[in-house]
Amino acid sequence: LGLPRRVCDRRAGPGGGGGCDVLVGVGDKFWGSGAARALGVRVYDYGVYLHAPSAARRLQALPAGAEPPDDAAVLDALVRGPLAADMSLVMVTARRLPLETVGREVGGLLQRRLRKVGGSPEDPALAEMLAGFTRPDALPPECLAGGGLLRKRSTVTFARRGGRLRTSVARAGGAPDVTVSEARSPDVCAAFFDTYLGSDPVHAGARRQTADGARALRPGAPGAARGPGAPGAAARLLPQVARMQRLALALTGMPLLPARALGAQQQGG
Repeated sequence: LGLPRRVCDRRAGPGGGGGCDVLVGVGDKFWGSGAARALGVRVYDYGVYLHAPSAARRLQALPAGAEPPDDAAVLDALVRGPLAADMSLVMVTARRLPLETVGREVGGLLQRRLRKVGGSPEDPALAEMLAGFTRPDALPPECLAGGGLLRKRSTVTFARRGGRLRTSVARAGGAPDVTVSEARSPDVCAAFFDTYLGSDPVHAGARRQTADGARALRPGAPGAARGPGAPGAAARLLPQVARMQRLALALTGMPLLPARALGAQQQGG
């Protein structure tokens, strides 16, 4: 699938695990449902990545109890609210896709999800995000197949940092990614990741994997860090991070690439 093990943000500070998100779930998107899915009309594969220290901090807010929280409680805590966790989603296209279709598909999904998370479908940050898919000149030329088409196996990364959602496209030869948009809206961030981790997700298996990986980071879970802000917390998180990566590898049955670094410096910081 061409998914990296980690997504590292070069603009992130030295704290917070080096600014890297680790792979916790993999899934795919098919156009349509039922017969369309049975016919194998696969649009893209994707990986979900969590920033372990910020996810652990967020999960501290969950009420303590004898029973572990269900998937919805864990994922809502990560995705929603002003203290939502940093995370990323890496998408690898499975076929050539018209840029106009990509923008329309993403726009329609996010407008519905914005209502769900309490935002407005008219949020101007959504239009800003979608504009990146309508300007071929903003994309790396090696990702374009002509006629307004995005090439098969193009890699698009959506990275949430605080209330910002940055969209970037990978370049050939390991060159830094090109940032095509940066939406500054907590609601757009929440709506985007709720599409994959909320109710009725794109892929139920990826949602379940992400919840399992996140649950292991919750304070009080077996082997979890005693507190993400405590000295050595990042080191104590390493076993959980490694377990999440082994889970994703076992479920996909494929080799994963090393870390992908976001080329945010393309936009001059």
